[in-house]
Amino acid sequence: MALWGVEKRGLSVLFVDDEAISRMNDLYLKGHGPTNVICFSYLHDPYMDVLGDMVVSVERVQIEAKAASVPFYERLFQVLVHGFLHIVGFDDREQGERRRMERREKRLMKWVSSHDLFRSLVGPP
Repeated sequence: MALWGVEKRGLSVLFVDDEAISRMNDLYLKGHGPTNVICFSYLHDPYMDVLGDMVVSVERVQIEAKAASVPFYERLFQVLVHGFLHIVGFDDREQGERRRMERREKRLMKWVSSHDLFRSLVGPP
């Protein structure tokens, strides 16, 4: 992702269930209950080899995919893209920022969905 100057740094992704992400949400974000993704960004820490840590509730992604009538992997990639954008500095707390982030998500998902691996997991459009 040369666009953000992060092409030489990794990304840590941990897949958990709703119970584990609920505990993390309570502990680190003072939130309540499960969420689909929690991110910790190290973007501005030059000593870190990774951009950040992303924790994804596979259970929550499965529930959301079913509710939206989309394939599991499609929703999973949407959540991963959303989390990545948080790690590189996007925010969705305010309406203007949320719209900006949603536009970027759509652009990145268009790019992701154009790849053969994505199509082999999700199926034809």
